[in-house]
Amino acid sequence: AMLPKRGMDVMKCEVARMLKLTSNSVEPLSFICPRKSDLFQDDLFPDCYAGKPAMSADEFFEGKNKKPILMSMDPAKAGSNKPAAAASSFKVAKSPKQLQDEVDKLNVYVEKLISTLEKNNIKVPEP
Repeated sequence: AMLPKRGMDVMKCEVARMLKLTSNSVEPLSFICPRKSDLFQDDLFPDCYAGKPAMSADEFFEGKNKKPILMSMDPAKAGSNKPAAAASSFKVAKSPKQLQDEVDKLNVYVEKLISTLEKNNIKVPEP
């Protein structure tokens, strides 16, 4: 398995890391690009996917497009890697009363289905 870019040791110029599965262990395999400098190499590590959604599912199904949220691989900028909190927001679609009414309606529907099955001599298992 290959690990994501944000899991690399950028100060050692590790450009890829894979996990090798053996018969009794998992061994990490590091791919390192030799460099003379101990500084962060921004040419090897451009900004990468931050692991946060850029939009909500509703926005996606409305046909909107947004660029992915990126994070810097530079450890000196580690504090600035927090993606914007406004990228996805929680909104309440229904009130608790509306949800309870929906549950009650579905329970009545299930009762009708069970009675129909029992009338036709079909056993209904207990939940």
